[in-house]
Amino acid sequence: MELAGKPIDADRTYKVAGWAPVSEEARKAGGEPIWDLVERYLVREKTIRARPLNRPEIVGVKGNPGIA
Repeated sequence: MELAGKPIDADRTYKVAGWAPVSEEARKAGGEPIWDLVERYLVREKTIRARPLNRPEIVGVKGNPGIA
């Protein structure tokens, strides 16, 4: 995996955001819903610029009908 063209470091911690918990432990931990966090950010920033997409590339699955 790469992030911004550089390999992901397995020994490093990365922050991610999503619209739903990705594990049962995350759901039970509670915390703030992402839409509240995004709302606060948008209110604070007022204007934001679009950033280039950082699309991951899955290697070794070409021709696999199960992956769109």
